[in-house]
Amino acid sequence: MFRCIILAYCACAVTSYEVFRDRIPNGKGVPNPCDMRRTWDGVGHQTSEGGTPRNLFGLDFKSNNYVWNETICNKDSDGDGRTNGEELGDPECTWTIGTEPSKAASSHPGICEPLDSPICADKNAFLDCDHQGFECDAIRQQDVFNISIAFAPGTHVPGQKTTYMCQAFDLPESATSGANHLIAAIPNIVNPTVAHHMIIRGCSPDARTTDKHKAAPYQCFMGDQLGCEDIIAIWAVGSLGLCLPDEIGFAVGIGGYTQVLFEIHWDNQLLFDSYVDNSGFILSLTPNKRPNNAGIFTIGQNVLQLPPRNPAYTATGHCSGACAERIYEENYNEFKIAGAFNHMHLLGAAILSQVYDPATGTLTDLARDPTYDFNAPIFYIFDPVTVRRGHELNVTCTYNTMSKTEMTYSGESTNDEMCYSFLLYYPKEALTATQCIQTGKHDNCVAIDCQQESTAFGARVWNACSLSECKETCKTVAMEADKSPCFSGSGRQTALEYASSMKDANTKSPILEFYMRLDSCRSEIERNKCPFGGGQIDANVAKSTYVTSAAVFLTAVVAHYI
Repeated sequence: MFRCIILAYCACAVTSYEVFRDRIPNGKGVPNPCDMRRTWDGVGHQTSEGGTPRNLFGLDFKSNNYVWNETICNKDSDGDGRTNGEELGDPECTWTIGTEPSKAASSHPGICEPLDSPICADKNAFLDCDHQGFECDAIRQQDVFNISIAFAPGTHVPGQKTTYMCQAFDLPESATSGANHLIAAIPNIVNPTVAHHMIIRGCSPDARTTDKHKAAPYQCFMGDQLGCEDIIAIWAVGSLGLCLPDEIGFAVGIGGYTQVLFEIHWDNQLLFDSYVDNSGFILSLTPNKRPNNAGIFTIGQNVLQLPPRNPAYTATGHCSGACAERIYEENYNEFKIAGAFNHMHLLGAAILSQVYDPATGTLTDLARDPTYDFNAPIFYIFDPVTVRRGHELNVTCTYNTMSKTEMTYSGESTNDEMCYSFLLYYPKEALTATQCIQTGKHDNCVAIDCQQESTAFGARVWNACSLSECKETCKTVAMEADKSPCFSGSGRQTALEYASSMKDANTKSPILEFYMRLDSCRSEIERNKCPFGGGQIDANVAKSTYVTSAAVFLTAVVAHYI
């Protein structure tokens, strides 16, 4: 049933950090057994690009804590009769990091060679020399054309571990003058040392992008709340690219996206301030539109608090049938899921996304990873699974926190954790939202109801309300917020609990600032409610609330820069 496209989503594989290849002799010069004129860059993986499951040498190297010494050097990982040291040009096992090996690498330590020898007949079942590199038959058609999305050359990478950078782009006339489908996304990775993952999000016609967002890259946080929510291209370490199934495509141009937001996550573990990067995408489009417009829908859990020293701690994200009912367009009763990929970080041990039919009690797996590998998650493309009104969407994440001595929280950093499953579905028109994500124990229907309202209302708050004073323009907006379940009561509580669980100030600060701006007029509003005495008490309480929220906000900002 399953056809798999291997995608190392948000992974730190061999090709991500060149330092991994620097830890073995001739790590950047290992011959490709399928074509000896080329090198096999993902030395420890089953494909030359890396990011896929580890080969036998990769498993041995991991078990040896990624250290080159006599133990790993003298081992014959691939069983071809030659030690790893002999194959990598260190037959005496004397090489150390930073020195020149005594010889060049002669063969691959994780692939049994010669490939056609009897001893190797059963040892290279994973190897497919006829399908090396990105394959997508559709992009070879005559009517397919390409456009590029990337930062300008020389874009500086900050000397910090985690950075999200964004830039908005108006798509070129070649893509917007007609009605097209995006059918493939091919990464162009310039600096693999820091490039962690990339996303292109389609913008709605009323997106709040400005010339500032288009002029140059700027630091952002995931999604950036600009009205560009629809994921249409995604890459992570080890992926060769994404080729969509024949029946679907992302609408671009007339009747589709004309503007996009490009986002890249840089993972600069070495904290170097000298890196530059202008990685990006080559997008393949066709005017020969396919039968269905595609979309990506996200399920998961926003609030994670993982206790230390637990070998199998479980968290769940649940999109109930009642909540899912709210996201259907009026004339649609079902949609189809054609692909899925799961995402956690370093503590992820297992993850499963499923569809549940309460009428029959049937559970259908979408993406099951019983042994989740952060270095090689899988993007599953499969025969379409039909989801109907009343069906539930669930994801279950299991973490191994035995290596931790303190609590681990949700966050965007690799050292924080996540629990999401991204579902490739069609037709896009069947759904009105892009996600159904649970926030702690609170009903995720709150998020569904508020998703679109938050996008529009957030811009009004930023324009009308100040951090330093109560502006007249803010009073009306703040009173509207008090009447909205999204920004008062449980809605407000859910948002603030989510913010409090986040360690990353880039995520926490905008949420706190949103409510701090709203609260800037709290005392004035309370005083107006009861101007002859009693309101003064409420006004004093409101003022205290504002001061407290300001202190929390400033603490988060200061923590970000210290």
